[in-house]
Amino acid sequence: MRRALAATIAVGALAALAAVTGTATPAGARVPPPEVRFSTFNASLNRSTEGQIATDLATPGNAQADAVAEIVQRVRPDVLLINEFDYVTADPMGPVDDLRDNYLEVPHGPAEDRTEPIEYPFA
Repeated sequence: MRRALAATIAVGALAALAAVTGTATPAGARVPPPEVRFSTFNASLNRSTEGQIATDLATPGNAQADAVAEIVQRVRPDVLLINEFDYVTADPMGPVDDLRDNYLEVPHGPAEDRTEPIEYPFA
């Protein structure tokens, strides 16, 4: 099911890019396609105990997740694949939502060099 959903999303994204690439201006000149940044990140957010990641991400303040969020916010990819993310919990999307809500959508880094929050509405 997840592979089918991922394939559907990937095909949809490629179709959208193809549609934008073929857009012409009234003068007939081609408009350059928008830049889309893809990134993969080995976050090492895997745990030896089932469900531990849910506990770690349920509230702000986990140092490892803070570091991951700061790096992602500095790189600012449009599409992000997080590897080494433990999803073995009663609610597999819970830790994903908590990472977004408590870390990625909150500024990180030192006060003088704080990063801007980043939102990923689809997971």
